[in-house]
Amino acid sequence: MRMTLSNPLRVLGLGLGLGLLSAPSAWAGKVEDDVQAALTAINDGDFEQARVRLDEAEADALISSSVVLSQSLASIWFYRGVLEYYDGDRDQKTLELWRLALLADLEYAFDTTLVADQEPQDLFEALRLEVGARTHVEPGVREDRPNVKVFVDGRLLNQFELVVEGRHLVQVHCPDAKLYNEWYTFGQAPNYYALCEGGTLGGGAVADAGGGKGGKGGKKPDEDKPPREPKEPKDPRPERDINMTRVAVMGAGGALFLGGAVLNFAAVNPTYAEIEAVRAAPATMNRAEADALSAQFNMLRFSTIGLLGVGAAGLGVGYFVTDDTALLVSPAGVGLTGRF
Repeated sequence: MRMTLSNPLRVLGLGLGLGLLSAPSAWAGKVEDDVQAALTAINDGDFEQARVRLDEAEADALISSSVVLSQSLASIWFYRGVLEYYDGDRDQKTLELWRLALLADLEYAFDTTLVADQEPQDLFEALRLEVGARTHVEPGVREDRPNVKVFVDGRLLNQFELVVEGRHLVQVHCPDAKLYNEWYTFGQAPNYYALCEGGTLGGGAVADAGGGKGGKGGKKPDEDKPPREPKEPKDPRPERDINMTRVAVMGAGGALFLGGAVLNFAAVNPTYAEIEAVRAAPATMNRAEADALSAQFNMLRFSTIGLLGVGAAGLGVGYFVTDDTALLVSPAGVGLTGRF
């Protein structure tokens, strides 16, 4: 059974990484100071200064000599999303930034002291489900390099864990006792060990178990050495079967749940606000118009409840789908058949 970097048990792995640093105070770095200064600026209403400090935090993460905590990284993106919510594109850009926050820390808590409205809180929870359901990729950590420690978003990466696809901060502690940092978008695992030899993660190739280096971090073989004897080809690893039924059910459930949250955020609440405005000033609308507005609100509200309910049910059912379960399409509709 594999664990992902979003699992709370990762605290244990983080504790193991403490031995790599010279002192506990090394954990409190420049990034954390930048993030705290940005929060202070937001509370003071100085959004421009907050943006400057968040830009500095992202830049300082690349040159940090200590492991940057996942909560600090997530705060960079969450606070940027808050700024967009109040002074920018709250319908699209805010969601993109909050997805990045949850990629850095799936357990990140929504800060109600910054955004008290219920709608964005519900939407943030829907995004948490969406990010958690993304594809997880192999870690690419090598067994023959125990002297190299790899951290992804502040968490020590082990061979039995998976990484959620998307942009993460990779920090590699090399045998020279230095920490090398780079932002990397995971589709497949990079060659972490290239950073220890002056390379980058950009090539995206995983180093092979025999010591070969992929990407830009590779070295040319010594031309004076005799060629190695060819090895017997290994049997290819059996491909993992993907349970398409589970993917389909959970994907549909997640899409419906997110659709319900967006509908609530974009339509239900503005309609309710309009009703409240009419209640405060009844002379602005006649009875027929008021009845039509109430009917529209009820239709949107029940549609939202239906989408959220069906979506949550789809996610729950998909979790229990096994390889013996399949989609059954018949003239009466679509259902599941088999064993759960």
